[in-house]
Amino acid sequence: MTDLWPEDQERTRSRVAALVKSVVRDDELREIRVETSSLSLWLTVVAGDDESFERQIWNPRDDYTWEQSLERLCDAMVDWVCETRFAWGQLRHATFPE
Repeated sequence: MTDLWPEDQERTRSRVAALVKSVVRDDELREIRVETSSLSLWLTVVAGDDESFERQIWNPRDDYTWEQSLERLCDAMVDWVCETRFAWGQLRHATFPE
């Protein structure tokens, strides 16, 4: 684990993917990418026909812990999904990954 990754890379990717899949259904989901950029981690989700979600999910210099960052990501995913064409107006709930 480097300082950039909040925990083991495989575990980080697994937890983020589980969080995304708790909000975006398998038949809607096209791609999940967790990538490094400078000193932060970025998440890109592509779903539906052309809907995309991109967000910085971790920066070790932020005042948030990794667990707090995941909680914020849950909120952001729920907010995004209800505004997409494939899930317009649907209130879905994110599952916080253990």
